[in-house]
This record gives sequence, C-alpha cells and structure tokens, in this order.
Amino acid sequence: MIQIFPVSSRHHAVFGWLKSNWSFSFADYHDPKTTSFGLMRDLNDDFVLSLRVFGIHLHQNMEVVSIVLEGQLEHKEAS
Repeated sequence: MIQIFPVSSRHHAVFGWLKSNWSFSFADYHDPKTTSFGLMRDLNDDFVLSLRVFGIHLHQNMEVVSIVLEGQLEHKEAS
C-alpha cells in the first residue's frame, strides 16, 4: 500500500540554522498516526545553513542516509 504524505501534512520546524519538515513524529512533535513506517523511524527534509553542524549525537541501532542536493554534509556519530 502506498501512503502519500503531502507537504501540507508535515510538521515544520525552524531552528534558525536548520529548517526541517518531518513526515513522522520526531523530537517534540508527536502525532500517534505517524510514529513510524515499518522499520523506518523518521524521514526528514532538512535544510542546513552553510558552515553549521548538527553536533555529535548518538543514533542507536540505526542507519542514517543523507541525500545532499547542494554543498557538503558531514555526519559524525558519538562513540
């Protein structure tokens, strides 16, 4: 079954250096209908200002996939 998540249904968050559109419940946003999609935990469209970083943080038992459309992105895991 294909589920469509139109942009208007996503949660929008702005942190100054980061603009994010969340398809699933994430961080302080919770919607019981969108807690995950099978094994996928989250799907975010993130726009990061240049020369800014997420900072090192832990992802436990998780693969992170980033598709960079322009510029460069570095993602470091905490050990």
